[in-house]
Amino acid sequence: MSKKKPTLNDKTNQQLKGFEEVMDLVGLDPASNSKALKDNQIEDYEIYDFLEKENQRLEKLDRFFSTQIPLEKKYSQTKGLIKKEISEVGMIKDELTMKLMHPTSDFQEFMDELYKKAFS
Repeated sequence: MSKKKPTLNDKTNQQLKGFEEVMDLVGLDPASNSKALKDNQIEDYEIYDFLEKENQRLEKLDRFFSTQIPLEKKYSQTKGLIKKEISEVGMIKDELTMKLMHPTSDFQEFMDELYKKAFS
């Protein structure tokens, strides 16, 4: 009588897939077994940490696109802020011009001295 070699179907193969990894660890000596487990734990932690950070980043993007952008479109302040800045820049220019054109300003004194040196 000849022995038949057992064959496994796909369902049985899938059931044994995780079991194979465990059996690989069983055959190892305790030192390398604990090192393999420690390496797996470190790798698992790194993956978990990455996924946590990625989740936080995606939540911030979701909040930005679902809340901030619609508010900006609906209540845009851009035109008002630009008008305000233009008027402030104009006021600063006027104030600066008045200070520079004052007869006692340092600029006027410098220009007078420069003029005297150039034409004397």
